[in-house]
Amino acid sequence: MRSTIIQTGEVYHVYNRGVEKRDVFCDKLDYVRFIHDLFEFNDINPAPEFSRRYQPGDNVGSLASHIKSGKRIVEILCFCLMKNHYHLLVRPLVDRGLSNFMLKLGTGYTNAFNGKNDRVGSLFQGTYKAKHVDREEYLRHLVAYIHLNPLKFCKILNKNKKIDFYKTWDKLNKYRWSSHLDYLGENNFGSVIEKKFILDLFGSAEGYKIFVQDWIRYEDEKLDFISSMAIDLE
Repeated sequence: MRSTIIQTGEVYHVYNRGVEKRDVFCDKLDYVRFIHDLFEFNDINPAPEFSRRYQPGDNVGSLASHIKSGKRIVEILCFCLMKNHYHLLVRPLVDRGLSNFMLKLGTGYTNAFNGKNDRVGSLFQGTYKAKHVDREEYLRHLVAYIHLNPLKFCKILNKNKKIDFYKTWDKLNKYRWSSHLDYLGENNFGSVIEKKFILDLFGSAEGYKIFVQDWIRYEDEKLDFISSMAIDLE
């Protein structure tokens, strides 16, 4: 039984990883399909037929014409996909919005992945985790943490073994499979997310940029802050 009671209008950190820590995104098509599913399954109507779902060559950034009712069940505030796991920041808009959305997302992506790779069975490690985000300051840090996941194992060090900020920042900005670039003002996957809530939190795109850059410079201190709140992130 899920310990977190999901309430409409509240914010939740939702995450899961591959069963036995296996990769769930093996190539570009996998990443694009999952992001497309974030968009297409976010609807009050049942999931569309498999034949109408993402096809190679579709542009995820301009999928608005394919949504069935135009009535979303959650707001996706930010996301990041890594090879063997994902992070979402989600706000349910209707009763059971989060559970219905995650059921469609998990089932749809797993079926597509299994069909593509000639496999059967579960792809993700049990039921997704959902942690209530109930403090504004924690929310700010969590957005940065989610978007900085691509740097977890690939920070660039200078000759003094210190983080080379400029090269590290540049590397982050070249990672496509998150909503980070959208919050910098680029239209990466703008159809998928709702930005206003988070931009209001930071004041502007520039405020977001400065906050994330400070995380790169002072990550140990920022992680200590999150750890002090006893939040399980992985």
